[in-house]
Amino acid sequence: MPIKTQVPDKTSNQEIIAYASYSYNLIFVLEDYFCDLKATIDFVNNKVDCGKKYKFEYVVEKSFYEQYYHCSNIEMLPIEMQKICWIDDSFLTNELAEFDYKIYEKIEKSKGMYVNPVGFSLNKFFEVLNSSI
Repeated sequence: MPIKTQVPDKTSNQEIIAYASYSYNLIFVLEDYFCDLKATIDFVNNKVDCGKKYKFEYVVEKSFYEQYYHCSNIEMLPIEMQKICWIDDSFLTNELAEFDYKIYEKIEKSKGMYVNPVGFSLNKFFEVLNSSI
């Protein structure tokens, strides 16, 4: 689930500052917003009596748009993440690679909602993950 601010960005009227997974008690947060977000969650846990305490682990990131990540073994991922469409589309940018028509057909069927395990951004990963749920 994306967490947004009111700060404008290029694509919408809000900037995504974090992605939260309540199932895994995990938050991926941009480093510029980490202290404020953690303080807000700590405040809610300590001051608001809603009957639920949030216990998260934080993964601090510089960017959600850079392709820092890769997945070498999809079977090791949680079931929800295995279900998304993983397609290695490296042949599209490698001039020396033979064009793979079967993989290209999968890309067309996915309508762009796939993740390349060789290199992906968190933004793309969460976009595809949220669309598959």
